[in-house]
Amino acid sequence: MRNQPNTATATDVKNRFGDYLQSVLTKHEPLLIKKHGKPIAVILDYENWKQSTRPKKKIICFHG
Repeated sequence: MRNQPNTATATDVKNRFGDYLQSVLTKHEPLLIKKHGKPIAVILDYENWKQSTRPKKKIICFHG
């Protein structure tokens, strides 16, 4: 089971973007951004983004 992601408000991210970016880069953990209590965006470090956009391998099983 995964832990809840780090979260911050859109206003706080706007005011402290450099701090949040540094945290994402050093901890390699995403930051979930919320506005009015609702998720609106995620900041990921490049390696995690690359992994999340990599095409998934499909395994096909044939039963006879």
